[in-house]
Amino acid sequence: MAHEEEEPKRVVQYPLDLESYEILDKVGVDASAVVYKAVCVPMNSTVVAIKAINLDQAWWWQSKPPPLSHDSHPNVLNALCSFTADQRFWVVMPFMSAGSLQSIISSSFPDGLSEPCIAIILKETLTALSYLHSQEHIHRDIKAGNILIDSNGSVTVKLSYFGLSASIWQALRSTRQGWSPSLASDAPYWQAPEVIQSQQGYTVKADIWSFGITALELAHGRPPLSSKHKNFSKAFKDMVASCLHQDPSKRPSAETLVEVMVETLVETRRSLDVQRATVTALMVQLCGEEGGELSNEEKMAQVIERQRAELENERKSRLELEMELLTLRLQAGSYKRKLIED
Repeated sequence: MAHEEEEPKRVVQYPLDLESYEILDKVGVDASAVVYKAVCVPMNSTVVAIKAINLDQAWWWQSKPPPLSHDSHPNVLNALCSFTADQRFWVVMPFMSAGSLQSIISSSFPDGLSEPCIAIILKETLTALSYLHSQEHIHRDIKAGNILIDSNGSVTVKLSYFGLSASIWQALRSTRQGWSPSLASDAPYWQAPEVIQSQQGYTVKADIWSFGITALELAHGRPPLSSKHKNFSKAFKDMVASCLHQDPSKRPSAETLVEVMVETLVETRRSLDVQRATVTALMVQLCGEEGGELSNEEKMAQVIERQRAELENERKSRLELEMELLTLRLQAGSYKRKLIED
């Protein structure tokens, strides 16, 4: 039998005119743009998000950085198309039902997320960032507002790749043309020192600094200006400190940080198992003391056996429960918005 060639994946071309989109609601605003929820009428009213950028802030799109395919990476959210209309630059992108982490934290977690939840989100974000860097792209706008969540049955983390994203050669060229990065972004707290001060350009390590600030943003619910103190593991603190090194060459790569986050997740899971075992042992011991005459050996055997059975039968760790709780809150928010819209 002759080998059948696989049919190439069909690329959907979204319309390049504003009249093809029906704006439903405003879902986000920053210093240079507004994000709308909309439907693409010719595409069977497919729900999309559209970012309308002021033209004086959209110069970087004119240089057309090397494009990425729409299915380039499962954790990267690429633009579907872009066009100019009504003195603004419009970027059409897939709609993420739960919105950005910034809006989620503001509405549901004002004091920040727990460390296990942060570790899961950062690991997915780093996977996307590592891919972009391997393609010689600098994101230039890493922050909670550009980490988007979809909650259709499960939590999906995607790093949006639009806005200030650029290829490396553009980042190097921009400073030589006299462009001030601090004017093109509403996020000075997230910008690396070399981005703000340097006249020689910068590298992918600028994204690593922004990632470190974003980690603190997720931990505290805001950029690192709060006087509130929270307890975090040494591994988390060391990871953030390595990202915020003043010398860009001494910051780790995104690929290295992925490995660090995987190790952190494993260590966190082990720590939770130990905590769970300790609590269970105390409870069993108390039950033994109240329930008749048991020797220390019998109590210990009972503790070990019950803990073994618990760990064997328990299918979900606390990390997964954290994400389930986040999913439920996101879904509840989606239902609430839908009721308001209806």
